[in-house]
Amino acid sequence: AASYAPASAGTWNPAGATRVYREETGRYRVVFTGLGARLPANVGGHVQVMGVGTAKSYCNAETWGGSPDLSVYVVCFTAAGFPVDAKFAVLFTPPAAHLAYAWADSPTASQYQAYAGFASNPVGGAITIYRFGVGRYQVAWTGVDAEIRDYGTPQVTTWGGGPAHCKVYSYTNESISVRCYNSNGVPTDAQYQVSLGS
Repeated sequence: AASYAPASAGTWNPAGATRVYREETGRYRVVFTGLGARLPANVGGHVQVMGVGTAKSYCNAETWGGSPDLSVYVVCFTAAGFPVDAKFAVLFTPPAAHLAYAWADSPTASQYQAYAGFASNPVGGAITIYRFGVGRYQVAWTGVDAEIRDYGTPQVTTWGGGPAHCKVYSYTNESISVRCYNSNGVPTDAQYQVSLGS
């Protein structure tokens, strides 16, 4: 569909309505009316995107932002890496208790601190991202285990317009290991969004 309001049973926007626009094959814009105006200064929030259904496709977060309306751009690909129309779920969240998140934006750096505007540690500790090889990463939130119950739930989504895809490899209650691959299943360096919440 070129434009539609998603079903209310599976949609929530505390600031108003939500609408989905299809920009072109496999590329969408999800608009959360009024949500951008609710973000504190210098807080970009966090996005997770997940493909839905039985098709062999996957979806990534391309970019997001805006005020007063907040838009999340989503791109979807076939298993071979070609744009394809697909169903997906998208989540946007600001910082919250029991939620740690980060944007890993330097895919070839061996170690760095996450960019503060798109990262959160509810206990205020450091957020460090490590690279151990091509497509092999770990994100660690210092001290966050005090806020994460029973190891929590990890989530990862690839960031950017390319056909890479990233997965949770393993996790503890204060860190997540991530693996990223290209459309041929070969490890590749990529940017991604990662969260750990409970």
